[in-house]
Amino acid sequence: MTGVDMDALEINADPEEEKKNYDEEHFVWHDYLESTNSDEVPQTSFLHVEQSLQNGLHEGMMLEIPSRVTPNTYWIATIVMACGPLLRLRFVGQEADRTQDFWYDLTKVQVYPLGWCRDHHLRLQPPSELLPKLLDYEAFAIRALQNAVSVPPELLSGVSTI
Repeated sequence: MTGVDMDALEINADPEEEKKNYDEEHFVWHDYLESTNSDEVPQTSFLHVEQSLQNGLHEGMMLEIPSRVTPNTYWIATIVMACGPLLRLRFVGQEADRTQDFWYDLTKVQVYPLGWCRDHHLRLQPPSELLPKLLDYEAFAIRALQNAVSVPPELLSGVSTI
């Protein structure tokens, strides 16, 4: 291999040495600001970013979401990650399979707090890929919801994206 520094291709097995090399080889803002005689922008200049992420939705909260395939049916999902109005969700019954996670944008899709289907006489039914796994899905849902924390309804009536 011509033009390649073979030493640069070696893998360093010592984590402390690797950390030292990382610190020495990567850009450091503080050093840059000092060398250019510049000042940091105050954190208060970025409050809009922090506020847009603090919407009260937390990992582990559950909600009812409409089926993408079967009209008028809903299933329960758990929030895996909340980032502003974007939620990464996982269907209840797929807890061990994070490859099935999906995203919902609360500014575009309506979702509901736990109990909404019951109150509106609508059916809770898992998506078709879960049906073979959850033969008695009604009993499964009751067990899954025993200690569940619902997303408060007021958080679903329009998430602020400041």
